Amino acid sequence: MKIATWSIINNEIDFLPSIIPFHLQFVDLMYFLDTGSTDGGLQFLENYAKNDSRVIVEKYHELYIPDYSVEWREMSDPFPEVEVRNYALNQVEKLNPNAWLVQLDGDEIFLPKVREVIEKSHKSIISHSTINPVEEL
Repeated sequence: MKIATWSIINNEIDFLPSIIPFHLQFVDLMYFLDTGSTDGGLQFLENYAKNDSRVIVEKYHELYIPDYSVEWREMSDPFPEVEVRNYALNQVEKLNPNAWLVQLDGDEIFLPKVREVIEKSHKSIISHSTINPVEEL
């Protein structure tokens, strides 16, 4: 069973050097979609990917920086974020057609137990594209 993470990132350089090697201990692939980083995060990821084929990086075709200071209901057009997420999910599914896909924010850390949770529960979880393993089994 393969497990892949997918992340949409923007200016996450403070976290990337730590989260990538940590998660690669128990996931098989990490996909990153950069939406316009200006902090060197995209360059960091591209360099990392040159040395580790388990890291895949893509730059989104247009600049997208969500305004989290406004509740989504008040945004003039909240749907570009949905388009970005759907794009990332479609890309990682193409790269890993039979893998479990775990959404991972650029500043998020999952416990190594994620792999165990998925392996124990993969038949009981129906049609989820992402999981957030916050409960103990």
